Amino acid sequence: MQLFKRVEPKRTWLKNEIGEKLGCMLDEEKVSVRPVTLVRMRVTAKAHQLIFKELLRELCPRPVLE
Repeated sequence: MQLFKRVEPKRTWLKNEIGEKLGCMLDEEKVSVRPVTLVRMRVTAKAHQLIFKELLRELCPRPVLE
């Protein structure tokens, strides 16, 4: 539920790339008149995916070839 307190109202979107993506996705899903439970499940799954990718990017940086 903490995620939706930060993402649902546009004024409280996270001020980063992930927050923007999730906020836009949530707005698009709401406009499509899907059930709120389904929308929240889809946004939560996308949030997990984006955060995990960011974690991997930080933990396993690609080596720079010289």
